[in-house]
Amino acid sequence: MAGACFKLLHRRYVDPLQFPNKELAGDINQTRVAMIDCGPDAAVLAAREAVLSLPGTKRLRTAGRKVEARTGISLRTFGEVIDVSVEATESGKSRLTVESRPRFSGTTIDYGKSYENVERILAHLAAKHTTSLVSASSGP
Repeated sequence: MAGACFKLLHRRYVDPLQFPNKELAGDINQTRVAMIDCGPDAAVLAAREAVLSLPGTKRLRTAGRKVEARTGISLRTFGEVIDVSVEATESGKSRLTVESRPRFSGTTIDYGKSYENVERILAHLAAKHTTSLVSASSGP
């Protein structure tokens, strides 16, 4: 009974989202690697702006080529930790690794919230820069 309820709630939040890779939405840890057509300094600024565009973002911190943020408690989760790392490539582009995971290690279900976070960040970046997805994964 509880499993059916969790599945129904998960579908309620994930199905309306217009993002790819929905098959990954069931896992609470999400990672995407993307290439962005700008240098690493501009990529860090773009990543910071993309993370800030998420609803409920707070405690944003930028250190070198890493952006870290936390989101607040919602009906779906007790909050997430979002990390974006930027690496320079030889082609003049930058490689971004975007990760979202629950703030508390005991979390077992997030109704697609981490999935939504990484996909919203990538969509925000793609709206302003030329980006391409290198890999999409979920799990620990």
